[in-house]
Amino acid sequence: MHRESLLNCFILLWSCAGFVYTSGATTLIADPRRHAPCSGTLSLACSFSAPEPPSHIYMSWVKETQPLCEATNEVVQHRGSEAQCHFDSKRLTLTVTLLQAGPQSQGAYTCKMRSDLGLNHTTTAVLPPAACPGSFQHASLESPAREQCLFYDVYPEAQVYWFSDSTNLTAFSTDNSSVRGASGLYNISSVLPTEGLPGDLSCRLSSHNSSRLITTTSGPGPRASPDSIISFGSCPGLQWALLYAGLVLSLCE
Repeated sequence: MHRESLLNCFILLWSCAGFVYTSGATTLIADPRRHAPCSGTLSLACSFSAPEPPSHIYMSWVKETQPLCEATNEVVQHRGSEAQCHFDSKRLTLTVTLLQAGPQSQGAYTCKMRSDLGLNHTTTAVLPPAACPGSFQHASLESPAREQCLFYDVYPEAQVYWFSDSTNLTAFSTDNSSVRGASGLYNISSVLPTEGLPGDLSCRLSSHNSSRLITTTSGPGPRASPDSIISFGSCPGLQWALLYAGLVLSLCE
């Protein structure tokens, strides 16, 4: 009877934010913080250890205030469709897998444990991706003459810069747009009126909010590539010059 009362007291204290209790040599260890992918899955594991096997154990994963899943002994219950959890009864490990991980997955993730041996919680973090280059599309518009650069699924939010040779023309751009999708990735576009502009033009997407400078551009292919520049303009038809680590490829004939 005294043991049950003591466990109920533990449960009451465990529900208070910021309270950590460890009974004897029991420990709770979660994976260290990690960066989310630009798109894909991400797993976090939480392991409980004790000097003797518990006769009852409850574990759960919570993203900030949002429950993701919980396991009572070997029975797992999910709270929503964004995560899948697995409980390893031999290793006493509860693993949560974020099924559509991306920039929106960043935040604090708390693993909680309650057993007849004690209770505890520990917190890890998912950080945003360092940089997501996304993909690129270019369009030549008419009436009046304009060039448009569109960047899809990039991170972090960035700005399109326009150049003619070494002249910065960004101040003359119009229809600048940046839209954040549900995944946390951005679709960014910009238009530059080209009437009377001499020389080749280039657009460049850059952000200084990341540890990596994004210079996301691409040729006719479907994917963008970091640390590259796209130029277009002066040869018959449309000229694309791709600069990759000093290698210049001209597609004009």
